[in-house]
Amino acid sequence: MSWQEELRKLDEELASGRLSADDYRVRRDQVLSSAVSQGEDPAAAPEGQAQPAQQPPQGGQQEQGQQSQQQGEQQDAGPTADSTQVISPVNAPADSSSERTQAVPQWQTQQPQYQQPQQYQHPPQQQPGMYSPAAGFQQPGPASPAGGFQQQPVSPAAGFQQPQGPQQPQQPWNAPEQDQSPPWGGEFPPIAPSGSAQWTAQGPEGFDEGSGGGGKGKIFAIIGAVVVLAGIAVGAFLLWGQPDNKAAPQEQSTSQQQPTSSQAEPDPLPVGDVPGKAEDHSDVKDFSHVPDLSYLNSEELQAYERTSPGEAKFAVHHLDNGNIALVLLTQVGDTAAAEEEVRSLADIQVNNGAEEVTENVPSGVLVTGYEPNGDGRSQWRAHYLSGDVLVRVEVSSEQGLDSARADFDEVLDAQTRALSADG
Repeated sequence: MSWQEELRKLDEELASGRLSADDYRVRRDQVLSSAVSQGEDPAAAPEGQAQPAQQPPQGGQQEQGQQSQQQGEQQDAGPTADSTQVISPVNAPADSSSERTQAVPQWQTQQPQYQQPQQYQHPPQQQPGMYSPAAGFQQPGPASPAGGFQQQPVSPAAGFQQPQGPQQPQQPWNAPEQDQSPPWGGEFPPIAPSGSAQWTAQGPEGFDEGSGGGGKGKIFAIIGAVVVLAGIAVGAFLLWGQPDNKAAPQEQSTSQQQPTSSQAEPDPLPVGDVPGKAEDHSDVKDFSHVPDLSYLNSEELQAYERTSPGEAKFAVHHLDNGNIALVLLTQVGDTAAAEEEVRSLADIQVNNGAEEVTENVPSGVLVTGYEPNGDGRSQWRAHYLSGDVLVRVEVSSEQGLDSARADFDEVLDAQTRALSADG
């Protein structure tokens, strides 16, 4: 789209009310500035498109005309310092038609108290047809002069003349814009000129394009550096941080702590290290399972019942010489009654034909030997109390009391090491 078409589009938007007068002036100046910076001559526009009126440099180009509706509203509101005033053309050439752009004397001739600004002069063009000119259709009343309408003294286009000091020279309307950034503007990127390609990239979206990736990249770089340094530190500590002489004690302490965890809940009914092949009686969990074994007679069962029995364990081992070793462990609820029942159990053995033995017997243990018929069948039994556990150890043999006594002493010694006798 050429700059002439852009001007015509602005005029149509202004006429339809979609564009305000202030926005129209700003966007028109931008289009003209872009045309000059690209090397195009705004004077080369078609004659049907009115040339932009000349204005003082700071205010930009004044509008050549307004729509009848806007001009009616301005006339009803009354003249203000910023309103557009309509004046008659000055010194229009006699031979020019009413549709040609009129040239008038410099604006300074009408306002001698203001300095004459530098204007970009271009020849008038012949209007080819009745289409919308760049400045809009000519309104009824006095024609718009080329130098713009006369402004109120309150706000002249070139600015008020300073009372003291030399007057600053005015720059042409197409001169590069001066840096108007505030003193703290160094914190932000520089503002590109309005004619450059980067001018449209300014704003919040301009910062978002570069800041997002750069910020994430820095964060990832910092995280990566921290991870690398942490890995180096851990590796150095593992390699050189601990001497070799400290590694062995640490391993020993770890190995020593393992039995502690296993000893946290020791077996309340431990069976001694009895030789021979063991039978599986893991189904016996408490004393209620003992009567089903048919191991105790009725008197013995009554003696055990008086001790408030609880958990129980039954072990049977077949020795290499054919002898059989048995261990019965019963946890009692009444230890005082259990002390009396230990004597009762020994007396039951004596009443059934056994003899009580006191030689080479551990303290607190009651031992009885039995050989009923003298045919070699013999039996040795021991009863004692270890805390709240009532212990019974037995060895039976087909080879006489002497053979059974040797195995009995070995099994009793192993069990007293696991559960020592009281007293």
